[in-house]
Amino acid sequence: MHLTLLFLGERPVGEVTELSRVAREFVRDVPGFRLVFDRVACFSWPPRVLFLRFSEMPEGNRFERTARALRVTLAQVGLSPPPESKGQRAVPHLTLVRFRGGRDRRTLVPLVRFENLSLVWRAPLPESTEVPPVYCERITLFRSLLGPGGARYQPIDTFDMAPCSDF
Repeated sequence: MHLTLLFLGERPVGEVTELSRVAREFVRDVPGFRLVFDRVACFSWPPRVLFLRFSEMPEGNRFERTARALRVTLAQVGLSPPPESKGQRAVPHLTLVRFRGGRDRRTLVPLVRFENLSLVWRAPLPESTEVPPVYCERITLFRSLLGPGGARYQPIDTFDMAPCSDF
């Protein structure tokens, strides 16, 4: 399982070592944080992705602030994320389903409606939908390998975050 902090796009092999070095230095001073399940959501309607959305406890926006600070740090050394990711807000989420086409997406219509970037369920969810908190203690640089069965993620390097008193 992973939560995407920052999408870096396609990179020349030579940049990966520098990305890794900069990320390692950056994360050394960034304390870990805890995320709790907020709701099932999607980014648009009709959805292409259905996901578990998380919010932060006890202090909010550390995920987003960390993503923004990492983006700035990378830009300062000439390693800016791709243009299509600029301006995108970092949303802590865990992908549940990727929809390939309209027919797959239509299966959601009787179950939910879309309001304010959230899915509103037409019937209450069962009480057994409890999701445990996620403790973010490290950052991993992944390589995304695209194939007919979807993306596979290969870890390149992992960096421990600074200790956090929230855990």
